[in-house]
Amino acid sequence: MTRTTAPQDRSSGTPIERYGHHIAGNSVLPEHGGTFESINPTIGRPWAEFSMGDNSIVDAAVSAAEDAFESATWRALSPTRRGRLMMAWGIATSHRTKSERRRNAQPYDLINMGKSG
Repeated sequence: MTRTTAPQDRSSGTPIERYGHHIAGNSVLPEHGGTFESINPTIGRPWAEFSMGDNSIVDAAVSAAEDAFESATWRALSPTRRGRLMMAWGIATSHRTKSERRRNAQPYDLINMGKSG
């Protein structure tokens, strides 16, 4: 997902994170737009805003995944090398330094469930 600065939380004025779609190396917005907020139940306020995917987003993502999987370059890699590339991609796209990732390692699901505020 592509991460940007979102509008401010209407109740507190605090900026929240905005997540869009990232497909085939590009930031992609749904044709019909739309977003939804995820509320942290512990504090009762939004912590992030997500783009809603429509059929065009799903089709683009599936097509990109099929193209990548079928490419000769990917198929020629060993499973170990594929895993290392996926880990490197995760680190490169996290938008955080190594120390920031360590401090912010808790899964987003914990926030969604109100386990962290």
